[in-house]
Amino acid sequence: MWTYQNPVEMIFGNGALALLPELIAGRSYALITYPDKFFADIAAEISAKAGDALLTIKDVAPNPDTSLLTEQSKRFQKLAKKPEGIVALGGGSVIDSAKVFAASDGDFNKVFNILQMNDCDGTLDTIPLIAVPTTAGTGSEVTCWATLWSSETQQKFSLAHKELYPEKALIDPTLTLKKPRDLTLVTALDALSHSLESIWNINANPVSAKFAIAAAKSILRDL
Repeated sequence: MWTYQNPVEMIFGNGALALLPELIAGRSYALITYPDKFFADIAAEISAKAGDALLTIKDVAPNPDTSLLTEQSKRFQKLAKKPEGIVALGGGSVIDSAKVFAASDGDFNKVFNILQMNDCDGTLDTIPLIAVPTTAGTGSEVTCWATLWSSETQQKFSLAHKELYPEKALIDPTLTLKKPRDLTLVTALDALSHSLESIWNINANPVSAKFAIAAAKSILRDL
């Protein structure tokens, strides 16, 4: 017996980023991204067309650490009102961090309790998330998982909750074109690794296997 479900609406194509203001649809939002000029320029475009973000978090770490996530989550408490949405613009670390903020409501302890209790089915009041990936990488834009680290305890955590699927995944391949060669290579190999893992995973099914094989063939051809 097997099942397959993915509730994320995916929009894929060159120039798809132009649709982001339409997806934000006048809602107040927080923007999660990196500090590089590339992302700052895109953020300025988003702001011009969709309005300014209530909060911009741009100091995301490559491997999100619980101590930094705790401090970043508190920034939401300083807002006069809760954002109606979160836009995650960047790689897997940005999207994973955004899921933490969507679940924490300004208090990282809420997320930590989920990690400790492994409660992926309990009630969770989340902020809707739009994911805009800029690398091949993890595919976090279509999952309900986020990977976190604790440098203090040398632990790796997997945050998983059914309410953490992004509502939209806006995938614009042109966003990858100006990335450094090494970053393009390692994120493609990351995606290849995930594809192969999906084939031999104990939870594999005919639908996931078909996607995984197609992805692996495409990545090997392009590399």
